[in-house]
Amino acid sequence: HYPLRRQRQMCIRDRDGNVELNQLRTSSIGPEHKGAYVQGGGLVTIDNNFGGNASGSYYLFDLAEPDNSFRMTGGTLHVKYERHDGGTRGPIFLNCATTNQEVTGGTVILEVDNTTPANAVARISSTVPFYNLTLRNTDDGSQDFRVSGGSSGSPVRTVGNEPLVVKGDLLVESNATLDHNSNNVEVYGDFEIQNGGDMLNGCNLYMLGTGNSNLSFNNKTGSNTNTEQRLNYFIVDKGVEDTLFIYAVSYTHLRAHETRG
Repeated sequence: HYPLRRQRQMCIRDRDGNVELNQLRTSSIGPEHKGAYVQGGGLVTIDNNFGGNASGSYYLFDLAEPDNSFRMTGGTLHVKYERHDGGTRGPIFLNCATTNQEVTGGTVILEVDNTTPANAVARISSTVPFYNLTLRNTDDGSQDFRVSGGSSGSPVRTVGNEPLVVKGDLLVESNATLDHNSNNVEVYGDFEIQNGGDMLNGCNLYMLGTGNSNLSFNNKTGSNTNTEQRLNYFIVDKGVEDTLFIYAVSYTHLRAHETRG
């Protein structure tokens, strides 16, 4: 239960079983930053409560170098963010070049837990798509998951504002809030916001891919204008015989500045 730092070339593989770490990041010591994270099964949990003094200069799960590889074909990666960094970073930072990405399965769970002060931001800074992504808040609910650029490491590496791309299903659980930060949200499977969860208004939402899928706004309840889920652009681009089913609780309104599809 100590930080795992990769020096020179190292490959982390998990096909089955459980792995527990308090931080996974690129080493600042080795002359090379090559390394790979490969997961095809099992459960990997990153949690600073495991001890070991996670470095505040890095995100909890941090592949800062473009030549780092991220390959996920199955299993679950669970990252619990508790402001080890003073609130300047977040749970996950992926700066892998396109040629070093392979995402065809698995689930990433990003969780906010025990953060202080209230209204802290948990940043998602990633050039890499996710397959299935779950956003979870087990604290007081005031901390947003923000799709945001960020910086990490030594020497400092930077990820700009990137779209949040989910090749499978995106789930925003009750008590969690997705702040798109004016970045596109692209979902190829189902997108659900549970009752008690939220997504900030003004999102550019793209529902893409082939096959039928569901869009469920269970977060807006009541009978007034506060029940509107407001989008900036709402783009549906699916196969000619595919259907997007949209579900919402009573009185929910979906308002978009522009709709295409």
